[in-house]
Amino acid sequence: MKLLFSLVFLGLFVGLTACKKLDDMPLPKVGSGEAKQEAKELVGTVESAAKKEKDEFVAAMDKDLGELKAKIADLKGEVTKASGKAKVTLDQQITALDEETKSAEQKLADIKSATVETWKALQAGMKATLDHLKQSVQKGLK
Repeated sequence: MKLLFSLVFLGLFVGLTACKKLDDMPLPKVGSGEAKQEAKELVGTVESAAKKEKDEFVAAMDKDLGELKAKIADLKGEVTKASGKAKVTLDQQITALDEETKSAEQKLADIKSATVETWKALQAGMKATLDHLKQSVQKGLK
């Protein structure tokens, strides 16, 4: 019982001592210029990081879309070599790919014109559209 009482007392003593030390720490004043400056710098850093992330995403999507357009152009070249039913099938695939490409280009344009705060909401849709276009192009190349 004495041991339990001693441990409880020791725990309370250590806890109260730690609380006292936190009370002694100076806190920045709410209206201080230093705190405002630090907040502005933090906001600027966050905005810069978000802009950089958006720019990198747009560049990657531009690159991927350009590569897919080149593959579609190759498919269009195959149409001239095809005849009969194969030509009709390729024409249909290319028409569908052109529509998907326009959709991807529009989504990318939307992201480019979106603010740093709102572009993230469009990101998943762009990825899904580009993934679908990639799958469609792969089907057309087979």
